[in-house]
Amino acid sequence: MNHECNATGEDIGVHSLLSSLPNSLNCSTAITVLGAAAEALVPAMQKGNETARNFHIALNAINVVLFLWQIPTGIDMVLKVFEFTKWP
Repeated sequence: MNHECNATGEDIGVHSLLSSLPNSLNCSTAITVLGAAAEALVPAMQKGNETARNFHIALNAINVVLFLWQIPTGIDMVLKVFEFTKWP
């Protein structure tokens, strides 16, 4: 299998995979925090608090957008892992 390398001999494919990880991890952290915040609003919603309901919906909408934003990066990462995997 031929791999492209830069001037330092580092594999470019692995470098591009690793460079996308911090962005993906930050996004995943945000999704987790927003999900917890949305869940924390449930008791207030059960008491009929309309503001809590609106924030709950907004937080979950942001979560969906962040998740959709991660899909292309995630697919690229999976394909890159498959590319460098030695299958039996």
